[in-house]
Amino acid sequence: MLKVPSITSKFYSEYEGTRLRNIKSKYVDEIMNSYRKRPQDHYIVPLLESHKCGWHAFPLMEIDRYDKRLFFGKRTSDMVKMQFLS
Repeated sequence: MLKVPSITSKFYSEYEGTRLRNIKSKYVDEIMNSYRKRPQDHYIVPLLESHKCGWHAFPLMEIDRYDKRLFFGKRTSDMVKMQFLS
């Protein structure tokens, strides 16, 4: 928030003379609520193909980290371990 008044006023600005205290909290709440909404709250389906990426934010299936068929993490070799130790 700017604490210092501007050097020159904007004569064409509609809100030049208003102070932030005079803004009704109803409007501030509406603006904040619109920022908090997700795209799924506005639209039923994705409008564009690019919207489909990330539209469903939940995983399609649960991943068991100990199942070697689905999760095979890379193991470190002895050479890498020796580099970290020295």
